[in-house]
Amino acid sequence: MVTGKLVYNDYAGYKAGFGEGITEIGCLPLTHRKFHELHLANRSELAAHALYSIERDLKDLPD
Repeated sequence: MVTGKLVYNDYAGYKAGFGEGITEIGCLPLTHRKFHELHLANRSELAAHALYSIERDLKDLPD
């Protein structure tokens, strides 16, 4: 069994490892880009909320 943590950019090849004991750690810049694209394409209020208020909440957390 493999254990550890992996920050990744949504590459499908890594997903199998998450079921084998590797902990997935999301990539904030990638997530930000996806919400930004959603907001531009659809003027999504939910995406706008995710872009700004969630980042504001996260900025004071430790690494």
